[in-house]
Order: sequence, then structure tokens, then C-alpha cells
Amino acid sequence: FFAAKGLPSLFRLSRRMRRKRPVDDSNDTIITIKIPFEANPLICSKISQDLVKYILYMRQQIPCPYNDLKSSAEENKNEKEGVRAKKTISAKKRRLDKLLETVDSVLDGLSPALFETRQVVEILFMLGSSIFSPKEVYSLVFSNGGVSSRSISDRQLSDVSKRLVRGMITCASPVFDREVKCCRLFTLVRSQNALTYTKLFSLKTSFKLKLKRAPLVNVFLKTPGSNDFNLRPRQRDASGSKQIQVPDESNCGPEEDAGNKYLWYLCEATPKGLKGCA
Repeated sequence: FFAAKGLPSLFRLSRRMRRKRPVDDSNDTIITIKIPFEANPLICSKISQDLVKYILYMRQQIPCPYNDLKSSAEENKNEKEGVRAKKTISAKKRRLDKLLETVDSVLDGLSPALFETRQVVEILFMLGSSIFSPKEVYSLVFSNGGVSSRSISDRQLSDVSKRLVRGMITCASPVFDREVKCCRLFTLVRSQNALTYTKLFSLKTSFKLKLKRAPLVNVFLKTPGSNDFNLRPRQRDASGSKQIQVPDESNCGPEEDAGNKYLWYLCEATPKGLKGCA
């Protein structure tokens, strides 16, 4: 009928209507973590690992904080080792063991060795079923690549972790109020050139971040110095599908759209949340 009348089909009309819907960027957040000293590889590794644990817990992919969950699992394992009788391992227990093993692999990949070469400028943590259609995106940007040789005390490391948690609770609450289902956590590392540290990471030449309607949380690790950030904050264009770099007086790093090429590396370990936590 529509073809005979020279009118577009209902399918095409529905697609046009979906494309014209305004993009809701009210949940997009910028969090700045200021530290009064230069960041070394240990700090960059610590804040990356803490962000992984925090996202998994706050987005209801695990039932309790990661450290508590792992300690509880180890205690149960030690108790069962003393029992001679073999019992059938439940499917839930197997999923938990697999989750802990996969998260440990991600944390191992985000070790200080990854940041020692001053190549990493950004890390993306994405919740969803695929890196090409994320439900939520968390962007962690480093100001100087973490190359300081200054030693860091345990107290300073703890202070950085507290600043991260405080910033996430204060600024990212609109994102945490959204309902999220059980999904995977993908980790992508953005490098200025080819990584020499490729443990658990593989090159993704075809990757290009497209937020569409996924909320974005920008986390900046700001340290003393004239060049505060290597990258400008990510923001949406009118359609929400393409990322643009917005000029900002507070940072003067290179722009992706200005011809600077960066390489994306995907972590092979992709932990999947436990059902029933949401």
C-alpha cells in the first residue's frame, strides 16, 4: 500500500523518528581528582584498579565490595578443603569463581608495568554486551602518563583512593540511579603509540567510540604542572553518535580530531556480572 502510494514504509518512518529524538546527556559527568604530587605508575595502577572494583559494586554487578567478596570466597574455600567428602559445586559458586578469576586478570593487566612507558593516556571501562554498543562508559584520563619516579607511601595511595570514591559518590549519582542489568565490563587502553606492555591486551584497529545514548563519566587524574591533561573531555555532538573534543582553557592537550592518531588495546578478560545482584 505504501509503495503504491509513493510513501515511505512504516519501518523507515519509525527509524527516522528514532533518529530525530534528542540525545539525553544530563547524566554525563566530569570528575576531577586533584593530587598535590606527581603521579607515578603505582598511583595510575591503583586508581585504575579501584575504579574497576567500584564500578562492579556500584553498578550492581557483584553483591558486595570486591575485596569483601574475594575474602569471603577464600574463607569458604579454605573451610571446604578440610572436608573429605566431595560435594557438588553449585552453578552459582562456579560463576562466582569465574568472575573473581576474570576480575583478577583485569587487575593484573592494569599493573604499574602498563604505565611505566608513558604510553597510556586514557582507559575506557564500558558496561554492556559489546564495545560497540555500551550501556555506560567511564573514561579515565591521566595528566602526564604517570612517569614520576617519586616514591609513594601507603597513606598517599589510600588518600588517592578516597578522593576517587568521594568524587564518584558526589558527581556520578545520576548515573548510579539508573537501573542496569547483568552485563560485561570491557577495558580498553588508549595509547599514543604501540604498547610495549601487551599482557592480556590486543590491538583493536577498527574500534571507534560511539556513545549513542550511553551515559558518560569522565574521570581526570590532575597533577601539578602546566600541561594538566593529555586529552580534552569527551562530549557529544547533536546526534550523540560521534565524539568531539571541546576546547577548554584548563587543558591544552592534543585533539583526536586534529589528526593525532591513537591506538586502542582491548583487555582479553571481560568479567560478567552475577545475576540477582541488581
